[in-house]
Amino acid sequence: MGLANLAVLIVNQFVFRERPLAQDELTTLLYPATDSFFPSNPAAVAFAAAAAVWCFMRVYNGLFYPTDILAGAAIEAAVSWLLTLGLRRTEPVTTWVLEGARFLRLA
Repeated sequence: MGLANLAVLIVNQFVFRERPLAQDELTTLLYPATDSFFPSNPAAVAFAAAAAVWCFMRVYNGLFYPTDILAGAAIEAAVSWLLTLGLRRTEPVTTWVLEGARFLRLA
């Protein structure tokens, strides 16, 4: 969870994205936050906690060795990295699709 918070803090130093309520003049029931909303810190922490608990329980119950979990995490990181490289190559297409959806008021 601490590393997830650190990762969000680092990303926020380089990427600032206004919240939807600032762009679309929405009203909110909560306080109007002024910090960057990308990436979502609560989501990063929640997923980190859920993954840690889930992996710990698998090891605790004797279903996996700790190295099995680490190897799975390494494979996931590699696949995510390769997927990111692929998405960078197709980024203009996704931008066109999103612009078209916004034009049609679908996004």
